[in-house]
Amino acid sequence: MKKESVNTTVENKKAKHLVDRIQSFNKKSPQTIKAWLYVVSVFKTKTYRSSGFMQFNGKRDMMYLRFVDTIFRSPLTILSKNKNNLRIYIPSTKQLFLDSAQTINMTNYTQINLSFSLLFQLATGKIPLLKNYKIKKLKGKYLILENSSFYETLSFKNNIPNKVLFVNKYSKERIEVYLWGLKKIGDTRIYSRIKVVSRSKGVRLNMSINGMKINKPITIYTNFRVPGNVKVQRVY
Repeated sequence: MKKESVNTTVENKKAKHLVDRIQSFNKKSPQTIKAWLYVVSVFKTKTYRSSGFMQFNGKRDMMYLRFVDTIFRSPLTILSKNKNNLRIYIPSTKQLFLDSAQTINMTNYTQINLSFSLLFQLATGKIPLLKNYKIKKLKGKYLILENSSFYETLSFKNNIPNKVLFVNKYSKERIEVYLWGLKKIGDTRIYSRIKVVSRSKGVRLNMSINGMKINKPITIYTNFRVPGNVKVQRVY
């Protein structure tokens, strides 16, 4: 057998082992989460600070997120997920968007051009993985995956990813994700601090997850009320 073939086989086994480590990590992610969030968002030269409240139930595929301005306490956004049904309320524009988790275009709501699936994985304690990915190669401590639209490069520390880079194959936009503050609660491990960066757009989001209660019974009301003068827009 040629040396190159042997090396390729060894590298493939190492890459598969790292993927298995990620999947094992994700399988042990919280089934329920109740937590408070603190977010610092930088858009070019402007900085915004917001506080949030999150509830998540993995078994029922439900989530509730609410954000308010940290200084004035004015409501910014409310999002709920009930399986594939999304409700996104923007109080400042008096709009309620009815969207789908399967088809939502995140650029309609944020400057971070990642799929809802990847952002949802991040928010619920998982290492984000592309849909329908295949292993491209292992290069040192970097595992590179790809699908039809993105490359995903994962950097590991102690066999767990702590940095992820997504590169759009078409626009070449690079989105960096940094994970730290790893907490272990029982068999569950979850990162408590997340940073997302798009340098080309001058966007940087820093999120801290505080006061976490995980794997406890939880009730989520996704059909929250909005004022009668709100304009309802069905997106899907």
